[in-house]
Amino acid sequence: GRHVPGSWENGGQALRAFLRKNGIDDRALAPMDGSGLSPQNRVSTRMLTDLLAVMYARPDRKDYMASLTVCGVDGSLKDRMPDLKGRVLGKTGYIGGVSSTSGYVRTNAGKWLAFSFVYNEIPDRSDDDSDVKPYTKLQDEACGVLASWPNISATPASNCADSSEITASMAQRDAVVSKAR
Repeated sequence: GRHVPGSWENGGQALRAFLRKNGIDDRALAPMDGSGLSPQNRVSTRMLTDLLAVMYARPDRKDYMASLTVCGVDGSLKDRMPDLKGRVLGKTGYIGGVSSTSGYVRTNAGKWLAFSFVYNEIPDRSDDDSDVKPYTKLQDEACGVLASWPNISATPASNCADSSEITASMAQRDAVVSKAR
């Protein structure tokens, strides 16, 4: 590959090049720093899910997936989703009123699905995590909905094309959101 000096700008260009090389729309990406801490950083859940699907399709996916936190086993997912122990692999995050969980969930049919949930503008009114808990609970419930699908025939794909799957996914998400309110 090409060697260039390390900088936020060069890092952002390298990230965009990787996304484009893999057919991922990068228009929703705005990397403002290399740490992810800038409030001006932007990324869409669609782009994250497409990236997860690309990573799943790689020949070295086992090594990559082994680097993720395992629900009910370790890391930030250790104490979440006990009914899905070992069936959710992912990365969680919270900073400045934004809570996220992204990764993979294994369905009852044994298929792995990529997902990304990001909630913005969470009020921060307390010194503990009580403001975030309803959002992590909603993320966990959404993972449960994805895992419960018994007849999913699609495998993760960067082109995520079938509109009936997208419509079904949105209907399930809306049902989970309505239930949580």
